[in-house]
Amino acid sequence: MPVPVWKPETQPIIAAFAHRTGSVEAGALASWAVWTVDSLHYLDDLDQSRSNSAAGRRYNPSTVDVAHARWATSTAKTAIDLCAAALGRSYCELEPSRELDVGSFFRRRKLQEALPTGAKDWLHGTQADTRFDLVKGARDALVHARIRRHFTLNVGGPPKRMDLEVGGKRHDVRTVIEAARDLATERVEAFVEVLRVLV
Repeated sequence: MPVPVWKPETQPIIAAFAHRTGSVEAGALASWAVWTVDSLHYLDDLDQSRSNSAAGRRYNPSTVDVAHARWATSTAKTAIDLCAAALGRSYCELEPSRELDVGSFFRRRKLQEALPTGAKDWLHGTQADTRFDLVKGARDALVHARIRRHFTLNVGGPPKRMDLEVGGKRHDVRTVIEAARDLATERVEAFVEVLRVLV
């Protein structure tokens, strides 16, 4: 997936949404989600060139694989949760220091009731995306627990990237990173389109 080129109206759409809902914080959270996606594409560039860089040769390839998978999955989940936080800040009565994540809207259905239809559709579309389970499952294991890793020897050739076991299935690290990048990019782009309708 190419690096997203945000439409010139992206920040004005976010600003108009913040103005209409009366929440500067919601606008800041939405802007932060956009910038978070950009950081995933930066990681993607690093990951693709990892074996050619000095750092890529200095560290154990398994260390780099785990670091990049953790970075990608936690950053993708963050981008999506920032969008949910912007919705919560705009439409739900919250304490000033409390932000919502996507899961909050499914654990407490009453929160969903406060949202306009387009925002509800965005939440359900995000949760229904099969990459969401992969990214969240990998992120949860990499951040809060341990993840089962599988190694393959490649005798006489370059080291093969490890597989991570998520939900009982093996996924190579590159697939996990690409899923995180693409999920976050597509869901944040879709979120901005929802905001366009809501302003």
